[in-house]
Amino acid sequence: SQQKMVATFSAEPFAPTGANTNEQHIFDALDYQSQLKEINRAIKLLNVNYQQLLIDKYVKEYKDYWIYTKHSLSMATYYRDMKKAKFYFAEAYKKGALLVYV
Repeated sequence: SQQKMVATFSAEPFAPTGANTNEQHIFDALDYQSQLKEINRAIKLLNVNYQQLLIDKYVKEYKDYWIYTKHSLSMATYYRDMKKAKFYFAEAYKKGALLVYV
């Protein structure tokens, strides 16, 4: 089979954005790495129990039941500790940048 070259037309006028997509990918990757470092730093500031709860829940994506069983916690204690862990993480991440005061 022979390949054909065909022209495509669009009703939208071509407007160069001026953005270099390769350059943007590099900036995005650097920003992503920076965020990961900041998340890691914030998690390391927490006590070991809170660290493990957050890692099990959000990194390893374990189900809640599995996490509180693994840590020998009651369901109520697990949810209370998870709430505290998330609060302390929000406090530690970029010096409280995630906190919202109402």
